[in-house]
Amino acid sequence: MIKVPKEAVCLGRNLSCDEQTIEFQGNHKDKQRITYKKEGDGFLADCICSDGYTYSFFFRHQPSSQKIMTDFKCSPLHARVIGLIHQLPDKYYTL
Repeated sequence: MIKVPKEAVCLGRNLSCDEQTIEFQGNHKDKQRITYKKEGDGFLADCICSDGYTYSFFFRHQPSSQKIMTDFKCSPLHARVIGLIHQLPDKYYTL
């Protein structure tokens, strides 16, 4: 199901990687308290976007890949971003 939208979009060469907050006001074990943003509490995700389209995302409450962290000797944040980059269909993007 998630494969169809990824094949339907034409990614440009210039992509952005940032965090997104999905607002949530109920109770959930993975909801994070966000005091520094106007949106309030919710789920945090690291995302790769192109022209306003979120191509791929990784929720921050999920553990980062230990294999990527070991292979690249990087932090959990960088492991999540590298994992997102590996999902891109082509090479040679500007991120």
